[in-house]
Amino acid sequence: MPAAGTFRNRGFTLVELLTVMAVMGILMVLTVPAVGPLIQSYNLNRAASLVTDEFTFARQSALTKNTDVEVRFIKSA
Repeated sequence: MPAAGTFRNRGFTLVELLTVMAVMGILMVLTVPAVGPLIQSYNLNRAASLVTDEFTFARQSALTKNTDVEVRFIKSA
């Protein structure tokens, strides 16, 4: 318990909070444009992986059933 007449600061001032929020906003503005190409690259790699998996599944099905299997790509909106 603090002695009489002493004040212990346990919180943040409005100026400190606004400063931290401003710094976080500046960091977000600088990093968001760099994240866009990373997301596009991830989506492209994911799509390539899905196509590869589909071909592998078709091949396995053809071998298991001893028949022809078709893989069709349909463009959707």
